[in-house]
Amino acid sequence: MAEAPVRQKLSAIFAADAAGFSRLMAVDEHATLYALDAARAVFKAQIDGNHGRVIDMAGDSVLAVFETATGAVGAALAIQLQLDVGAATLVQGVRMKFRIGVHLGDVIEKHDGTIYGDGVNTASRLEGLAEPGGIVVSDAVRGVVRGHVAASFVDIGEQQLKNIARRIRAYSLVVGAAQDAAAPPAAAELPPSPAPVIAATADAAGAAPPRRPARRPSGLFVGREPELVQLTTALGLAGKGFGRVVLLAGSGGMGKTRLTQELASRAESGGTLALWGRCLEEAGAPAYWPWRQLIRSYLRSSGDADPAQTFGAGLADIAGIVPEVAEHFELRASSVPATAGDSAQSRFRLFDAVAAFWRRAAQRSPLLLIFEDLHWADATSLRLFTFLAAELEDSAILVVGTYRDTELSRQHPLFETLSDLARSSVCQRMELSGLSVRETGELMAAASGIPASAHFVEALHGRTEGHPLFLEETLRYMIDAGAPQALDAASDPAQWLTKIPTGVREVIGKRLNRLSVPAARYLSIAACIGRNFDLHLLAQLEADKSEDELLVALEEALNEHLIEVVPETQQFRFGHALIRETLYDEILGLRRSRLHLRIGEMIEQIHGADDENTWPQLAYHFGEAGPGSAAAKALDYAKLAAGHAATLLAFEEAARLYRLALHLLQRHFATDLAQRCAVLLALTDVQIWFEAPGLTAAGYRQAAELARQNGLTAQFARAAIGFSRSSTQASQSGDAAVAILLEAIALHQGDDPVRVELTSWLCVSYVYCDHAEEAMEAHRRAVALARRIGDMRSLYVALGSIATAGYWPELLQQRVAAADEAWAIAEDLDLPERAAYLLPFYLCDLVRLGDVGRLAHILDRGLRLTEQRRIYYYLSNCRHFEVLVSIGEGRFDDAEAAAVRALEAGRKVEEDRAVGAYGMEMFCLRREQGRLSEALPMLQQFVREAPRTNHWHPGLALLYAELDMRAQCQAEFDSLPWRRVSLPPTDGATMTIVTFVAEVCIYLGDAQRAQLLYRLLKGHAGANLLADSSGPCLGSTDRLLGSLATVMERWDLAQAHFEAALEMDSKTGWRVWLAHSRYRYALMLHRRAAAGDAQRARALLAEALADSSALGMLALTPRIQALVAAIAAPPPSYPCALTEREVGVLQLIAMGRNNREIAQVLDISPNTVANHVRSILEKTYTANRTEAAAFARREGLLKS
Repeated sequence: MAEAPVRQKLSAIFAADAAGFSRLMAVDEHATLYALDAARAVFKAQIDGNHGRVIDMAGDSVLAVFETATGAVGAALAIQLQLDVGAATLVQGVRMKFRIGVHLGDVIEKHDGTIYGDGVNTASRLEGLAEPGGIVVSDAVRGVVRGHVAASFVDIGEQQLKNIARRIRAYSLVVGAAQDAAAPPAAAELPPSPAPVIAATADAAGAAPPRRPARRPSGLFVGREPELVQLTTALGLAGKGFGRVVLLAGSGGMGKTRLTQELASRAESGGTLALWGRCLEEAGAPAYWPWRQLIRSYLRSSGDADPAQTFGAGLADIAGIVPEVAEHFELRASSVPATAGDSAQSRFRLFDAVAAFWRRAAQRSPLLLIFEDLHWADATSLRLFTFLAAELEDSAILVVGTYRDTELSRQHPLFETLSDLARSSVCQRMELSGLSVRETGELMAAASGIPASAHFVEALHGRTEGHPLFLEETLRYMIDAGAPQALDAASDPAQWLTKIPTGVREVIGKRLNRLSVPAARYLSIAACIGRNFDLHLLAQLEADKSEDELLVALEEALNEHLIEVVPETQQFRFGHALIRETLYDEILGLRRSRLHLRIGEMIEQIHGADDENTWPQLAYHFGEAGPGSAAAKALDYAKLAAGHAATLLAFEEAARLYRLALHLLQRHFATDLAQRCAVLLALTDVQIWFEAPGLTAAGYRQAAELARQNGLTAQFARAAIGFSRSSTQASQSGDAAVAILLEAIALHQGDDPVRVELTSWLCVSYVYCDHAEEAMEAHRRAVALARRIGDMRSLYVALGSIATAGYWPELLQQRVAAADEAWAIAEDLDLPERAAYLLPFYLCDLVRLGDVGRLAHILDRGLRLTEQRRIYYYLSNCRHFEVLVSIGEGRFDDAEAAAVRALEAGRKVEEDRAVGAYGMEMFCLRREQGRLSEALPMLQQFVREAPRTNHWHPGLALLYAELDMRAQCQAEFDSLPWRRVSLPPTDGATMTIVTFVAEVCIYLGDAQRAQLLYRLLKGHAGANLLADSSGPCLGSTDRLLGSLATVMERWDLAQAHFEAALEMDSKTGWRVWLAHSRYRYALMLHRRAAAGDAQRARALLAEALADSSALGMLALTPRIQALVAAIAAPPPSYPCALTEREVGVLQLIAMGRNNREIAQVLDISPNTVANHVRSILEKTYTANRTEAAAFARREGLLKS
């Protein structure tokens, strides 16, 4: 009986299991089964609703499969949220919780719908890593869904899962738990976002206090890794009997509560009982209020079977401060002390009773006692807190206290407590600061669902300084104000980040309200001066007030933590930019203008007009002073300050000041179009060093239009040059640049450096149009004119113009010679910015040439130049070459580190390009490490959504080839748009496609397409093959050409190419590519099987194996070993010099199979079969397939 058909497919696998199911069954069997049925209904509804299919619901587990990873994660999030609020899943007050694991991988599906395979096992093992109520996903899932679901991914490291051969990197998703009556609200909840998870990283800033927080964190948890490590370490020590006290300090909204919630969640999942006590701000709270909350929570939730024994002899004393204890044990009023604090002795007895109670309780189960908002605790509670801390040393108790350090003065009761605890060996203090730029971006993406560029995230971080509450309120405002679905590099941060959100204003206003009237007035004036303000200047603005009065007011602001002293200066600084802006916004507009004018005039009087350090301040203050002479002064100072900043390489600051100048021109001098054009050009000239090239191209185009309309010939030429530079740097077609440059050349009069530069950029633009003759003619004219006028700067530009023609291989030597001369001129004349433009092209050609000595020298100089001047676009390019060289030399760890550095630099300019380059580098690296299987699910998903022309389609085919998945590789290979492949590559994208396709063609042995690909690549013979600065680089092109010639069975041609490849790879010393060349050469020799080939192949393989083993090339090493074994085996002998493959084809011919059927059986292409058939007919001297079949029978070939 035939086996039922099965099929293999990529799916998202969802596995879930109830936590503590057996324990719940022991408590109440019927209630547990009822809760399980209710949970199953939730699972079924959400799986169906997210386009999934339930495979099995045996016992308390669930197995489901989804077409997309996004659907699986979306279902998991929705299920956990729904289960967390449903009363039906409660078993005697305890909620049934599930662990969920999600993985993306191949599964085998039988005809009845059941699924098997490593993907199912992996999902099940991931589920076991999740906390109750939590979700854990694999790296493959995270790579696909990140940015598509509003969830935070917490890296829990590489995991060795049972019965899974390779290690899997796993991530935990923090699920937003809805709150029941006893749970506190999230610190600053956002309005509904696109996915069912909201952010809550900040602690409540003045919110009404509930009794205790929810056991699961109430929202996303972003960042705080170092602090969480310290807390979990302290928790682990406490669990081993080494009690600890940790004090978390920070301003309101800094995230103390959210961090503590995360700790409590982890503690409870590990068997530690977490209890909360919240101190109240409101007057009238009874003494010992936080202790009362903690003790009554213990009675409710500890499950202590004999609490009387735990309370011990101090029961009556504790009942005196916790009435619920008296009620629980039905104590008579006469047995309860009337007051616990009427004498020193009775208070000591009470304190000792409380401490003894907690020590006994910790013997049952480790304890986490959380005291929230200690700055509001009564003095007696703080004394008891200090007493307990002294008794913890050998107890399984971790005490965590949170407080706002901005609320403390030396007179505050907590100040003395902190002093006492500072001397304790069990106490440690942690001060929370704002989130980092990276964490800000993660919070923004997860909480709001709005993807943003690195530029926008940096602006958001600069605005809020990473303060979690301010971040959340700003994100809330952006959503309410209708922010777009994505904020890319073109989005203006000022549009969304200028207004102070109401929630932030209210929090800051509450602190400002504590100031006296004089202090508030002085701070308002200081807010006009700026974030930093000088004491002397402030005193002059209020000359009628005494210095003592001013200092008293500033001391008051210092005590409220609204300002801080700038060390070693006479200056003060607002504690947060938004504090200053809140004060500034409250000043009447007319008064602000007058203050700014007075401030500007005083700065001029003190420092004069020639102090470049004061130019930015003068531009700002005079700009805010209104129209007239003040506006003219502001414009002049803004231009001066911007030019000075540019000379200091502070390009971002220069751009800010030029934008200020443009604003002033638009507002006060709208008719001065010539000056507007000049400032716009100056702005774009500095933006080109840190902005995405596409954005600067738009700026130059705008300047060109202004210049054209107003007959500004010189400015038009500058704009044309800038536009060409930006558009080609953005890898755009040069057609538009050619048009504007020809117009500028026609308008320009005279043979001078400007004409040289225009003609040079015309050469570059022709290169980007792939017009070789026009480009070379422009290059010759530019160089000749530069030499004739004797201007070395112009000669540098002219020589460097041809460097961009990297995909015209016949010009390689000419390009390198021109670049050598241009680089020498740049160094002699100290032209760092111009040298930076030449760098990527020069380095690419040095790689192609294989001149590793010069490559190392120029790369070192380039790294220093771009790092010192913070030219991030070119810095990222230099980092790419670090990756390329490290891979070639086999330093894989160094390559990965350099790739990360390149990503960080590139993200400062253009996120998409940086991420794409990083993806290519990691693909090349993982290929050599034998780890491409990790990328398979992610790449499959990506290719589904990418256009067919995208280079990752051949990349996927290559990945299939590397993993020896021949059928999938053949299908992807055949589906490529072959009709478009007719001309040699002229850019990085097409070169990447041709390179990948050639590798796949070699694997499949497609002789017909090998001829086409050989023709496209043969011009690059004698050089290293490099698509772009970020790769791929495969070493010598001759290795690829030799392998293609092997497929075509042109043995002599193949041998010549492999000899050239060995020479190039030996010259560069790149052992990785040398090992590949030796292996491919040996493979060709083995297939040719001429006299002496086996001996030469064995020698090549011995050297290749030594290098591949030493370098950890886990993909190549097994292939080398397999080829060594094949050569060692005695080769079969066939008549007429038929090869083993040809005999296999001949046997199938004799069975009556056609070419397509033979291709399917042998897993090769029909074209390859046709080539084998022709060879068989030639070697056997037969005329057709019938005669060939007769030959096979006669020679006894059918028996084998």
